[in-house]
Amino acid sequence: MIATCKAYIRDGVTNVWDHSDIELMKRITDCIRLNEAYQRQYSKVKQRLLETPSERQFDFRYCTFFAQFPTFDEK
Repeated sequence: MIATCKAYIRDGVTNVWDHSDIELMKRITDCIRLNEAYQRQYSKVKQRLLETPSERQFDFRYCTFFAQFPTFDEK
């Protein structure tokens, strides 16, 4: 997800600062919203699986997918 967001932010310009302020903020905000949407869906699926223990459960950790995004977000 981070690689995709980086590519999206850099798309069409040599340097991210070549985007207008409005366009750059829109793209950054889009990436933040994407991360939030992924986290919401992860939580919903995780909860649904906990309520139905007969289904195959997640065998990976939340931080495996989402731990690096706050560092990306801060940059």
